[in-house]
Amino acid sequence: MGNILQQIFNCPYQGKTRSFFLESKMLELLACKLEQIQNSREKGCCRPAPLKPGDRERVHHAAKLLEQQMENPPELASLAKAVGLNRSKFHVCFCQEFGQSPLEYLRDIRLCQAKKLLEQGRFNVAEAAYMVGYSSPGYFTRLFQKRYLSLPSELTRDI
Repeated sequence: MGNILQQIFNCPYQGKTRSFFLESKMLELLACKLEQIQNSREKGCCRPAPLKPGDRERVHHAAKLLEQQMENPPELASLAKAVGLNRSKFHVCFCQEFGQSPLEYLRDIRLCQAKKLLEQGRFNVAEAAYMVGYSSPGYFTRLFQKRYLSLPSELTRDI
């Protein structure tokens, strides 16, 4: 990277050629930095420390609460307090344990449950959406389509 910086500081060009040269060197510098980051991650340098067992239990308890109360979930601050963590630490620990935020987790469990309801063939799209906590069937449909790459109504047609 030092060599690239030296070339940037000693650029012999003028005008548009200088602009193109500097832009290409900046991209080269960015590529080198990204490669360094990737290499350090592969070696484990950037991995966060594992969760403490108590914190792991707390976030798993929070996940169960979200599953049990998906149709009317608690606010994140209340959920964090219920499991004995402050909001910031709760969010970090949850993301570290589950690889997604609490809201993403909630969305996924809602969509999964709605899919099961639709596959049973006993509920239409709006009913399934309301049952898992969505107040807008249209919004639910957009999320469902983004997640499963098909419309929820296609599940009800197939049954």
